Amino acid sequence: MRELRDFEMEPEVRDWLASLSDCGFKRVDEVAGMPTERGRGNGLGGP
Repeated sequence: MRELRDFEMEPEVRDWLASLSDCGFKRVDEVAGMPTERGRGNGLGGP
């Protein structure tokens, strides 16, 4: 089972996400989930 993480989002990012089309938001969601799907061995570093 994957462990979900909380994160803070800047108001500007929140506004940008709200301005995206459904297709654009879906793409951002897919890309944002990639580190979780690929695991920690991906060289991204950080917590």
